[in-house]
Amino acid sequence: MNYVYGRSIRLFGTHGIRGIVNSTMTPDLAIRLGRALGTSLGKERRVLIGHDPRTSSELLECAFVSGLLDCGCNVTRLGMIPLPILAFALRKIPSDAGVMITASHNPPQYNGIKIYDADGSAFTNDKDSEIEDLYFSQKFAIAEYTGKGKLEEKRDIQTDYINGILEFVDSKNIQKCNFKVVVDAGGGAASRVTPLLLSKLGCTVIEHNCDPDGLFKERPLEPRPENLSRLMELVKQHHADLGVAHDGDADRTAYSDENGCFIQGDRILAVMCRYLLRDRPGSTIVTSINSSSVIDDAARLVDAKVARTRVGEPAVIQKMKETNAPVGGEENVGLIFRDWSWSREGPFSLALILEIMSRERKTISQLQGMFPVYMMRKFDVSLDPGTNYEEVKRMVMKRIETNLPKNRTNVLTIDGFKIIFDYGWLLIRPSGTEFKFRIFAEAQTEEKVEELANLGASLVEQSRIETP
Repeated sequence: MNYVYGRSIRLFGTHGIRGIVNSTMTPDLAIRLGRALGTSLGKERRVLIGHDPRTSSELLECAFVSGLLDCGCNVTRLGMIPLPILAFALRKIPSDAGVMITASHNPPQYNGIKIYDADGSAFTNDKDSEIEDLYFSQKFAIAEYTGKGKLEEKRDIQTDYINGILEFVDSKNIQKCNFKVVVDAGGGAASRVTPLLLSKLGCTVIEHNCDPDGLFKERPLEPRPENLSRLMELVKQHHADLGVAHDGDADRTAYSDENGCFIQGDRILAVMCRYLLRDRPGSTIVTSINSSSVIDDAARLVDAKVARTRVGEPAVIQKMKETNAPVGGEENVGLIFRDWSWSREGPFSLALILEIMSRERKTISQLQGMFPVYMMRKFDVSLDPGTNYEEVKRMVMKRIETNLPKNRTNVLTIDGFKIIFDYGWLLIRPSGTEFKFRIFAEAQTEEKVEELANLGASLVEQSRIETP
C-alpha cells in the first residue's frame, strides 16, 4: 500500500500495516505510529511487543518502542516470537495493548506492524482509524523528561505458551500415538517453538527450514502447495503421519496428509469445527467470505450456524464477539478458538489436530475425507504499484458491478463481490495489503471451477482496461 503524509490513503490495510522496507515501511513511520498509539493509550500504560526474524524487524521495533516511551508508556519486549505468543501473553500479563512487528507471509523486503487490544484481539477498524488520525495530525502527547516510559524484557514467555498448550489439549493421549511429523517453519518465528512443542507431545520431529532466517531463502513464506513441494516429499520419504508448514509469524499452519498431499485450509478448519462443536449444538462458526462451502457441511454435522465476514482476522473476531461464537477462522487455516485466544493460531491448531487424530484413531486424510470435495482456484491479478490504488480499486469494482453475469443466483457484497451460481461461486475482492485483486472460485467439478476462474480474471482485466 502507499503510505503518505495525508489522509487520501488509509494507513491500515486488512490487518495492520505492511510496506517495503526503506520505502514505505521506515523507522520514521514506526516511531510516529508508536507515538500515536502511546497518545491514544495514555501515560503509564503497558504495551507488550514482539517481532519476527526479518532483518528489519528489530530496527522497526526499536523505533516503535521509542515512540511509546516518548509518550510515557511502559514497554515489555518479548523478543522474537510467533504472533500467537503475543496474543497468549496479553491474556497472561497485565497490559493495555500489544504490538507485533511482522509482514506475515510477505517476501523479506516487506515488513509490517500489527496492533492488538488488551484481550489479545486485533484492533478494530474504529481503533485503527483513531491511530491513523493521530498519526497524520501528529498531535502527540509527548511526556516531559520526568515522565518518560520504562523498558523491560521478558524472554521466557514461549515456555509458558508451550506449557499452556500442553495443559489445554489431551497431551497424554497424543503422546501414546508416537506421531511422526515433518515441520517446515519457513525460517520464520516458530522455527524453534513448533518443533519443541511437538517433541513435548511425544512426536518424532523431522525438521526442515527450522532455523530462523530473516531472508527466507528456502521458500516463499506463504504456505501454498506450490511452495511446499519439499515438505510433501519429506512426508513420503519418512512415512510421516503429517507435514506442517507455517507462514512468517505462525498465525496459521498448512498441512500435508500422510500421503504427501496438500490439504486445503478450509478442510482443516472444517475438521476442527466439527470436533470442537460436537457437544455444542446451536453454536455459530464465524468464517470469512472466501472460505469454502465445506464449512457449511461441517456446521450441518454439528447443528451449527455459519456467519460470514469480510476477509481478515479483525472482522472474524469482531463477529465472534457479537455472536458469542466459540470458534472462527479463515480459509488459510487461521483458527481462532475463543476459550484459548482471540488470535489466529498456528502451533495450537497443530496440537488440536493431533488430539483429534489420537482420540478418533483416524489419519488426517480420513478426517478431512469425511467432507464433500470441492474444486477451488485462488489467484491474484496485479495492478501497477505506481497507480492511485484506492481510486483504481473503486473504479474497477464499479465496472465489475455493471458487468455481473446474468445467470447468477445471488451476490454478496460483504467484501468485494461474491457471485453465487447453482454450481459454485466466484469471489472478486481488492487486497487490503497489496496492489492486487484476489480471485477465488469454487465448484464441484474441474470444468466448472475453471470456467468461474476465467470469468473472474476476465471481469477484472476488462474493468481495469476500461478504467481511465
